[in-house]
Amino acid sequence: MRHLVIPAFRYASIFYGVVAVTISLILLLTLITGCTNVQAEQGALDDNEISLPRLSEQLKATARIHRIVSHPNGDLYFKGFNGVSVLSGNTSPVDVSFPDLNPPYGPNLSDIAVNSRTGLVYALDQYGHAIHIINKTRVISTLQDVTEQPRHVLVDEDSNEVYVFYTSTLLPTNRFRAVVLSGTDIITEIILPFTPNATKYNAHDGHIYTAGRQNLPDDKHSNTLVVIDNHQIITTIQPLESNPQLSVLDMTINPENGDIYVLLSGKVVYWDRVNPPKSADFREAGYKNAACIMVDPTRELVYVCVWREDGYYVLVMTKEGLQTAIPVKKRPESIVRDGKHDYIYVGHYDPTRLSIIRETELITTLEVHGFGTSDIFFDEATDTIYTANVDDSSISIFRYPEEEEQSSWLNFLPFIGN
Repeated sequence: MRHLVIPAFRYASIFYGVVAVTISLILLLTLITGCTNVQAEQGALDDNEISLPRLSEQLKATARIHRIVSHPNGDLYFKGFNGVSVLSGNTSPVDVSFPDLNPPYGPNLSDIAVNSRTGLVYALDQYGHAIHIINKTRVISTLQDVTEQPRHVLVDEDSNEVYVFYTSTLLPTNRFRAVVLSGTDIITEIILPFTPNATKYNAHDGHIYTAGRQNLPDDKHSNTLVVIDNHQIITTIQPLESNPQLSVLDMTINPENGDIYVLLSGKVVYWDRVNPPKSADFREAGYKNAACIMVDPTRELVYVCVWREDGYYVLVMTKEGLQTAIPVKKRPESIVRDGKHDYIYVGHYDPTRLSIIRETELITTLEVHGFGTSDIFFDEATDTIYTANVDDSSISIFRYPEEEEQSSWLNFLPFIGN
C-alpha cells in the first residue's frame, strides 16, 4: 500500500499562507474601519464648521413688509408700511385687518412690538394717530388721539408695560413724550428731552435705553442717551460723543453683560454703564452711511453695515477701534446673529442677497429670490432664517439641511466600526 507523503516544508507553506491571508484580511478591515471613523469624524467636523442653510420656500404677503418680530407662541409678525401679515407654522401668511383712520390711504404703520407675557401685539399707526392692539390676528383695541404720530414702541419686560414714543406738534413746550400702557390701558405719560432714534430694553438691569438728537439753545443740538426706569429718567449722558453733530442711527446691547453700543453717523459709542462712554471712529477710514449694528457677545466684536467709495462693507470693531472690513454685496440693510451656528447674517437690499459671516470671514453669499431685503429673523427653535423683502412683499425662508444618513454600504458590514 502506497502512502502519500507530503514534505514538511509544504505544510509550512500552507500554514504561513493561511496566516498571511488572515493578517491581510485583518489589516484590510482595520484600514476600512479607521477610514470610516476618520471620515465620520471629519464629516461631523465639517458639518459643524461649514453647514449652510438653503432656500426652502418663498411666500407672498399683502403689505410691503420690512420688519419681523416674533411671538412667544412661535408666530412671526411681518410689519409693512400699510399692514401686518402673520405667519403661523407652515400655513400661508394671514393679514391683520385694521380700521381705516386715514382714508383713503389707510394705515401707515411706523413700528411694532410684542409683549411676551401677555401675547398682545402693539402696532403704531402714524398718520392715524393711533395704537392698535392685536390678539393673534385680530385688532382688539384701538387707542386713537392719545398720541400724535407715534414713532416707536418698546416693551419694558421688567414691569410688563409698553412705552409709545411720539412728538407733539400742538404743544409749544415739552413736545417729546411717551405714553405708558398696561395691557390696553394708558397708565401715565412722561416727558423726554428728545424723540428717540433708537430704543432698547436691557434685561441686565431692567432699564430702557433711548438715544437721539436733543435740541439745545441757540439752534444747537447734541446726541444724547437717557436711561428710563419706573416712568422716570434716571441717567442722562449729553453729549454722548465729543462731536455732538453726529446723528444717532441705531443701538444694540450685549446680551451677556448688558453693555451698550450706540451707532452714530461715523462712530460707535461703547458704554459699560459704569465708566464714561468711549467711541471708536470709522469715518476717518472713509466709511459712511452706516445702516445697522450687531454685537457678538462671545467675542465682544461689533459688526457695522457701511459703504465707502469703493464698495460696501461690514466692519468688524472692538471697543478700541476698527479691526477689519469685510467686503460684501451692495447695500447691507439688516443684520442678525445666529448663536447656534456661530454666524452673522447680513441682508442686502440691492442686489438682494444673504451674506453669512463667522468672526472676521465671509463664509458665503446666498441669493434671495425676492427684492429688497429689509429685515432678517433667525428662529433657533426651528433652525430657520426668514427675510422680509419689501419691494415685492415676499418672505424668503432658509432652512438647514437635516443630517445625511450613514452611507448605505456600511449596512452590509455590521461588524465594522462598532
